[in-house]
Amino acid sequence: MFKSVSIRQLEYIRHVANIGSITQTAQLINISPSSIREAITAAETELGVRLFFRTPAKGVSLTTEGQRFLLLAEPLFEAKAQFEHQVAGIAKQNEQELTIGVIGNVGAMVVPELIKNLSETVPFSRFNIVELESSNLVESVRTGKLIAGFGLNDFLHPSLKFVELFPTQVHIAVNAAHSLAQKAELELSEMANEPFIFPNFGGASSYYSGLFDHHNIRPNTRYMVNSTEMARRLIEEGLGYSTFNARPSIHRHNPEPMIKRIPLKTDYWSPTFGMFYLLSSTFSNALNNIEKAARATWRQSK
Repeated sequence: MFKSVSIRQLEYIRHVANIGSITQTAQLINISPSSIREAITAAETELGVRLFFRTPAKGVSLTTEGQRFLLLAEPLFEAKAQFEHQVAGIAKQNEQELTIGVIGNVGAMVVPELIKNLSETVPFSRFNIVELESSNLVESVRTGKLIAGFGLNDFLHPSLKFVELFPTQVHIAVNAAHSLAQKAELELSEMANEPFIFPNFGGASSYYSGLFDHHNIRPNTRYMVNSTEMARRLIEEGLGYSTFNARPSIHRHNPEPMIKRIPLKTDYWSPTFGMFYLLSSTFSNALNNIEKAARATWRQSK
């Protein structure tokens, strides 16, 4: 069993491998050269192989065994970094700061009602809300930069738990004065010649391209926008229509008086919107409160 070398000593060895000099490494991390040599000697003795080639003129370089040794040690370094981050997060939790992320194209629609319900449940002193694209949002939650994320289930990672909140439904968004605004549902063929406002951001662009391909329709793309907010503004001005998945929560007043959202008649797949967080998260109490607030929010919006 390999047990005579600490993680700190493993880090010394990794520093030496990166720098190529024991002396320079010692100066950089403010450790005596003898401590670094002891770490290397202990590891080589335990393994029975040499980790470094040593040449007076060129310093040190990893042997084949040394390269494999450090490769095997990488999960330990990653686990240590994650542990330190989560321990630091305990202090943040005590400060009652809530840091969550949401996919940028729906953040303005879904976050306000969620925060309102959460504020009534737990008196967090500060909310830190980050808007990201789907893949970046998942990565930020996976690496512990965010306590939780709200988005679609199309970029999930095995280390995350996904809590389904509501299935999304593809719908057409048109100006409220549009001749088709009062229809109960629409087909893409009815909009084929209308000016299309293409949502060119994150996973939306590939999703809606696939939607039109699925129906063998080429949209009359007049505008390409990089945010849902811009698409809504253009619709309000009567410049065209767009396609959306997520819907705003139901407020006491109409949040989009100039826009009518009409379900699209389609058999094309739709992702699910929900909350996700690390299975190994230490913020269990905060996550329970967030989940309760989220479920309350979208029960109201059904």
